[in-house]
Amino acid sequence: MLYLFTWNSEYLVRAQVKAWKEKFVEKHGDFNLLHIKDLSEVDSNFLQENLTAPSFFGAKKLVIVDGVPFQSGEKDKQMLEKQDLILRLLSRVPDDNFVVFSSVSPDKRSTAYKEMLKIAEVKEYSLSDSGEVERKISELYRGVIDLDAIRLLVRYTGGNFEKAIHEIEKLMITRNTITRNDIQRYVTPELEESIFQLVDMLLEGNTHRAIQMMHTILDQTNVYGFYHNLLANLRTNTYIALVKSQRKDPRQVLDLGNKWFLAQKPVWIGGERLIQLYSNLVLLDKQMKTGKFLGTEDSDFIYELEKAILTSTS
Repeated sequence: MLYLFTWNSEYLVRAQVKAWKEKFVEKHGDFNLLHIKDLSEVDSNFLQENLTAPSFFGAKKLVIVDGVPFQSGEKDKQMLEKQDLILRLLSRVPDDNFVVFSSVSPDKRSTAYKEMLKIAEVKEYSLSDSGEVERKISELYRGVIDLDAIRLLVRYTGGNFEKAIHEIEKLMITRNTITRNDIQRYVTPELEESIFQLVDMLLEGNTHRAIQMMHTILDQTNVYGFYHNLLANLRTNTYIALVKSQRKDPRQVLDLGNKWFLAQKPVWIGGERLIQLYSNLVLLDKQMKTGKFLGTEDSDFIYELEKAILTSTS
């Protein structure tokens, strides 16, 4: 029997593999269990022998191969040859052998993936949106973390299930229950979420806190990546302010998609100041490229960023 555990959640794929191993050992023992975690560490003869040979005494046999089919970008000739060999051997797998392939986000365009779909039973483990991530975390940690804390954690981790689980496990080392306050105090938001909060501070006119947060973010990320991300987040708010200044409804003029709620968000600093802030930030790119900064170090760019924010919003 052939199985493929796959898709975009590494945690769920690994959990399913672990559950299968534990169930097999409980029922058949571990003598006929083989888990190949790194295909590069085994040779072709080993693969052929373990995939096609029946187990001892006619018992069931479980072979688990991680990382097959490959993700996109695999170019190592020997690895590709081993994957091709595995595909050729699958027709010779005895009925009493269970072969499980586990692969997170494989290349769906590859021949190997398409062949697997034809001959293996596919079990997909994916979390497609924040709602699904929240529900799964709630199931796994019922009674440990409340829904309000889960929602904030999912925001802070950008909807990444694996990162959210990692943060929960770290917090559980020192506490039995996790609250929203714990998330705020001990979890560092992803760049996108941090900048979203920074933009809120700017719109509220809380320039001092925004500058503080900017420096906190820049301790952990590249200033130029931060700059372009900040512009991207401010752009929609600025277009909304510009349309409103023309006494038009942004929801009718702009294609806001899932950012429609921004049209109703108050801008306490005023539309004119927001437009000026965005213009001054855009101008920094030109000044940098034409050598009009005091210097060329990252600290010089950070200085100009801070000055643009302060002069536009104060």
